[in-house]
Amino acid sequence: MLYGDYYYYLVFSLMLGLAFILGALMKKIRLSASIGYLFAGLILSFFLHIPSDLMDLLVFFSEISIILLFFEIGFEVHIDNIEKIAGFPTYLSLLELVLALSMTLGLCSFLGIDTRTALIYGLMAAFSSTVFTYKLLEEKMPTRSEVKETVLMVAAVEDIIIVTVLAVMSSGGNNVLVHILYIVAVGIALFILSYEFTKKVLDKIISVDDNGLILLISYGLLISTASSVLGLSSALGAFIAGLTASHIKKSSDLMKLFKPIRFIFLTLFLISMGMNMFIYKTDLQTYMLSIGIGLLIVFIHVITTITSSIIAGGLGLKYGLETGFYLSTSSELSLVIAYYASMYMKIDLPLVLTASTAIIAGSIVSSKLTYGRDHYIPLILRKISYEKYSIIDNTLLRIREFINKHQGKIYSLFKQLILNLGELLISTLIMGALLSIIYPTTTGEAILFSFLVIIVYVTIFLRVYKRTRNILYTMLLETAKSINDLQLKIIDRIYASLVIITTILLSFITIYAIHRGIYDVLASIIDPKILFFIALFVVPLAEIIFILYELWQVNK
Repeated sequence: MLYGDYYYYLVFSLMLGLAFILGALMKKIRLSASIGYLFAGLILSFFLHIPSDLMDLLVFFSEISIILLFFEIGFEVHIDNIEKIAGFPTYLSLLELVLALSMTLGLCSFLGIDTRTALIYGLMAAFSSTVFTYKLLEEKMPTRSEVKETVLMVAAVEDIIIVTVLAVMSSGGNNVLVHILYIVAVGIALFILSYEFTKKVLDKIISVDDNGLILLISYGLLISTASSVLGLSSALGAFIAGLTASHIKKSSDLMKLFKPIRFIFLTLFLISMGMNMFIYKTDLQTYMLSIGIGLLIVFIHVITTITSSIIAGGLGLKYGLETGFYLSTSSELSLVIAYYASMYMKIDLPLVLTASTAIIAGSIVSSKLTYGRDHYIPLILRKISYEKYSIIDNTLLRIREFINKHQGKIYSLFKQLILNLGELLISTLIMGALLSIIYPTTTGEAILFSFLVIIVYVTIFLRVYKRTRNILYTMLLETAKSINDLQLKIIDRIYASLVIITTILLSFITIYAIHRGIYDVLASIIDPKILFFIALFVVPLAEIIFILYELWQVNK
C-alpha cells in the first residue's frame, strides 16, 4: 500500500499529540510522563498501520535517542564525581546486581527459561531508572542530603555498569571475558583521546549558542561513531563523550540547550518501544508469561534494592529504607537492553513487553513508596522498639564510618576472602578427578558422591567464615572504639549472610563452569530446575529474610 506524505505527517502528529495527552495524564496521577509515551505507542499500534519505511525511520531515531541519552548520562555522572562513586554507592550497586541476577536466574530456571534470556531478565531486575529516580528526587525531596547523594551516586554507578553491559551485548554475547578486556582497553584509550580533545580544542572554540549546541551534539555523535567502528557499542562512546565534555567550562549552559533536543528524540524512542510491545507475534500464553515475568522482575528489584540499601548503604535503617524507596524504580534502560538483546543476541521473545511492564509497575511501586514514606517507614519502624532501632542504626552508621576510614584494611579482608575461596577451585578439580575414576553407575553411588560434594563445600564455607571472621573482629577491636556485643552481633549476622551468599554462588558457578561432570551427578539426583531455583533464588531470599529477622530480634 502506498501512502502520501500527508499520512506520515498525520502519524507523527498523532504520536506526539497522544504522547502529550497521556504524559500529562500520568503527571496528574503522580507517575512519570514516560509511561504515557509508552502507552501512546501501544495504542497507536492497534489503530494505525505503520509503513515499514516509517518504522525504519523510527528505529533510526531510536538509535539517535540512545546516543543522546547516554551522552547526557555521561555528563550527569560528571568527570569530577568519578572518585565519589567509589565506596558505598559501588557496594550497594554491586550487592543489588549480584542478588538480582542470582534470584532472577534461579526463578527463570524454575520456569524453564534458557540461561541467555534469564540473564537479560536479570539485568532488567538489577538496575534503577535514572530518569524516574531524578523525577522523584525533584518532586519529593529526601529528608537528608546523604540520601540524595547516595541515590545519585548509585544511579551513576548503575549507568556505568549498563554502558559496559550494552557494549558486551553488542558482541552478541560471544567470548565475553575477552570482549570485556577489549572494552576496558579500548574504552580507556578512547577516553584519554576524547579528554585531551575536549581540553585542548573543544573547550577553546565552543560557545553557548546554537552553533555551540550543534558542535556539542556532533562531538557526541563522532565519539559514538568511533566507538562503534572500534567494535564497542555506540552507547559507550556517547557516555565517554558526555563524561569528557562535562569538564568544559561552558558545558552546564550548553546542556540546558541540549535537554529539549534529547527530550524529543527520547519521546520518539519511548513511543516506538510502545509500538513494538506486541510486534513479536506469538500466542496469548507467551504474552501473559512476559507480563508476569515483568511483574516478578519488579518484585525482585524492590526486595533486593531495599535490602541492599539497608545493608550496604551505610545510612542506617530509616534512611536506608528511604534510599531503597527512591531506587525501587525499574530502569527505562531496560528497553535499551531489550532492544540490544533482540538486535544483537537474536532473542526472539517479546522482551520489550516485559521491559515495559517492569518499567510501568516499578514506577508505580516506587512512586507509592516514596510519596507514602511518611506512612510506610514509621509503620515498619514501629515493629521494632526504639532501643533496637537505635542500636541497628548506630551500628550501620559506624560500619560506614569504619569502612570510609579504613579502606585499605577492608580491601585486605576482601582479598583474604577471595584467596580462601580459592579452595573451592582446588576442591572442585580434585573432586572432578575423583569423579573421572569412580564415575557413579547407580543412583546410590550418585547420592553418595553428591553427599560428599555437599560436605566438602560446607566445610570450605565454615573454614572461610571462621578465618575471615577472626580477621574482621581483630580489625574492629583494633580500630573501632567502644564497640559492644550487640553491635558485634549485628555485624556478624550481616557478614555471615554475605559470606553465605558469596560461597553458595561461587560454589555453584565453580561446579557448573569448571567441572560439568559434578553438576551432571547432582542434576541426576535433583531436577536441574529445582537445583538452580534453590541455589540461586531460595538461598539469597532466605538470607534476606533471615538477616532482617535477626536485626528485628537483635535485643531479645
